[in-house]
Amino acid sequence: EHFLYSEKGFDITVANSFLQQLDQVIEAASNSKLFKQYELVGSSLLFLHCNGKAAIRWIDFANSLPSKVADGNDVLEGIRRLSMAIEELTEKYKS
Repeated sequence: EHFLYSEKGFDITVANSFLQQLDQVIEAASNSKLFKQYELVGSSLLFLHCNGKAAIRWIDFANSLPSKVADGNDVLEGIRRLSMAIEELTEKYKS
């Protein structure tokens, strides 16, 4: 929750930007041939924000392994759940 705070408190603009970008990550991974051919072991989503601007980068692919099972470790489900958690926080702090 605290990674969505700025000096003014919970930053809904940043949270909404992260939500949009998470949707883009899900869409890009879903349409990616490489994503369907590799198991992403130890990869991370890096969340950055400064002065109201936000960015997400997918990093750490060094331990990815070839796989015949698309998203065998449910990475997309984890990203969807993260998105749902940010949506809940946005609703909580809207008022």
